[in-house]
Amino acid sequence: MKIYHYDPNTKEYLGSSDAKLDLLESAKQQGPIYLIPANATTIVPPPIPEGKTVLLDNKTWIEVDKPSDPGIEPHVETEEEKAEKEKQTARLKAIEDIEKSVDKIEKFSDIQEVVKNLLIVLK
Repeated sequence: MKIYHYDPNTKEYLGSSDAKLDLLESAKQQGPIYLIPANATTIVPPPIPEGKTVLLDNKTWIEVDKPSDPGIEPHVETEEEKAEKEKQTARLKAIEDIEKSVDKIEKFSDIQEVVKNLLIVLK
């Protein structure tokens, strides 16, 4: 049985090996029982393209860019980081909308639109 090893901190795939048969437990269970060490899984990783690596996330391997500096560990974006990135993207879009709107102010409703976008940026 093949097992797949990963780094305990980064969860990055490190390589594979053959699991060792647990002779005592196999005799008790009357069938093959294998030893799976810490930081190993039976989940087969996908093929890894050049410049990429895979990380074990729960029970799924996810593909990420391989760091260009070997001293830098691969990073999987957290939900909080994704939310912050979306928030920042919304702010930048609001600023662009404000810049476009200010040049086109002709009536009161235009001013209201600018103020609405300013409130988004200030949140």
